[in-house]
Amino acid sequence: MKTLKIASRKSALARLQSYKVADAIKKKYPLIEIEFQFSESLGDKNLNDPLWKMPEKGVFTSDFTEGLIQKKYDLVVHSWKDLPIEENSQTAIVATLNREPSNDLLLIPKNKDLSKSQDIKILSSSPRREYNLKNFLKEHVFIRSKEISFLPVRGNIQTRVEKLLTQDADALVVAFAAIKRLLEFQETKDLITNYLNQLSFCIIPITVNPPAAAQGALAIEVLKDNKELIRILDEINCSKDFRLVEKERLELKKHGGGCHQKIGVLFSSLKDQELKVLKGLTKEGLKLDEVKLYQKTKIQLLKPWSESRSKFKIFSKNSLEILDDYWINEISKPTRSEVMISHPFVLENPKVITFLKKLASVKTVYFTTSSLNVWKKMSEFGFFVYGSAEGIGIQIEHLNSEISRFKLSHQDSSGIDNSYQLVPCYKLEPKKLSDLEKTALKNELLSSDGYFWSSYTQFKYVSALQEQILTRHHFCGPGLSYDNIKHHLENVIGHSKNLCSYLNEQDWLQAQAQN
Repeated sequence: MKTLKIASRKSALARLQSYKVADAIKKKYPLIEIEFQFSESLGDKNLNDPLWKMPEKGVFTSDFTEGLIQKKYDLVVHSWKDLPIEENSQTAIVATLNREPSNDLLLIPKNKDLSKSQDIKILSSSPRREYNLKNFLKEHVFIRSKEISFLPVRGNIQTRVEKLLTQDADALVVAFAAIKRLLEFQETKDLITNYLNQLSFCIIPITVNPPAAAQGALAIEVLKDNKELIRILDEINCSKDFRLVEKERLELKKHGGGCHQKIGVLFSSLKDQELKVLKGLTKEGLKLDEVKLYQKTKIQLLKPWSESRSKFKIFSKNSLEILDDYWINEISKPTRSEVMISHPFVLENPKVITFLKKLASVKTVYFTTSSLNVWKKMSEFGFFVYGSAEGIGIQIEHLNSEISRFKLSHQDSSGIDNSYQLVPCYKLEPKKLSDLEKTALKNELLSSDGYFWSSYTQFKYVSALQEQILTRHHFCGPGLSYDNIKHHLENVIGHSKNLCSYLNEQDWLQAQAQN
């Protein structure tokens, strides 16, 4: 194959996606010449009607599929979420590149005063976003709002952001992946950077508002009988992301399919397991609300142990003095800093609140949280939160890779984690147990066959009391505790095959009850 013709929409985002595919092909086959053909789709030509009023199938893609069938070009690069669920008899999606973050991003002009009670107008034409986001935004972002309403908006990302900045609107919801890619594109980098300098923004949690099926992934479509090209594209395909996106589209198909649905779905790798999030409302009125972490094997425990089920409460939390001036100086040094609040207890110390208020005045500081309940507490104190690990250790993405990370947590929380610099705010102190109580606790542990740990500190202390339990079954959440316990087991007993993660302790107990 000497020349390869690639087609896509003519927007900056679509062209960038085509260039990425071309670059990936050229790395493998440098002698292939690449030609591009960019044009508008039906959806690009009609910017007056909201998307939910337009034809549901292939409004941004059908023109290109038809051109492929007519052999005007060899392949088409799509945003995969734009493709109809139904397969075409003559063409096939055969490859994708690494998926970008699939979250949505909330953009708010910095000059908006959201401290007073008012109605909030959000630009978004997505039924999914409106259905899933209203309650979350009311409780976590616009907590003083009266009414939150969604207004339709059309056009490319640049056009939509411009409308936000110039019209009577308070916020805009866009795909995180779109903004991230446009920042990589030389044609749009300066413009998007200028826009972002005028905006506050936060990543919308995936467990609250999962994406449209395949959001953040691109799709490479070819004729089914073009075996040579399919073989070439297989070499650049990210098979893991391809499989997960196909699962999302199959899940959407179960509920009727279509981008007009109020349904978001995500399948994602989370540590050594697979996460599924399904949220929304079907056309028949069925409410979908599922967050599930698939287990590799089902383990039936006869007597599960956790501190909440134990006769003994092992730890107490005690606040530490925080060195305000030192940490403000450290956190303000780099161009940008993320400051994660790891636990609700951190916010119970009035001195920490004062410290955070000082940090909030530093323009380059972004607050994040370990969970959504910590996010809610932060909002109640008047802090704007950039993103969250959502209580399950989801990695928080940033639009700028040059960022320093700090974490407000207990003094022994770091373990093997080198990504966050620890700002100690409290300590977990083992409660003093009598010799009789220690013996009773050891017997309680020995009589159990599986253990749920709320933290690595808890695991380390308790397993040191009764080392025989190390070879039994261990469970914890899929965040940092999992990484540390896994590392500990591998160092001490030589493997971590007896470790498994669940979303939380309640999820673990429910699974045991069902086994």
